[in-house]
Amino acid sequence: MASAFWRVIAGELAAELAGSVHALALHTYTLKEWEGLQDTVLVSPNCRVAGTLA
Repeated sequence: MASAFWRVIAGELAAELAGSVHALALHTYTLKEWEGLQDTVLVSPNCRVAGTLA
């Protein structure tokens, strides 16, 4: 069932990923983990064009 879910997600993102998006990071959490992260800013990795709009 999980793989079917990710196939749907990948299908929805296919056009974006084929265009200007060069990377995608998925942060997946349980509800309990997510609730513990409120008011937290996640750190993004440094990219070649970090902070710029493509």
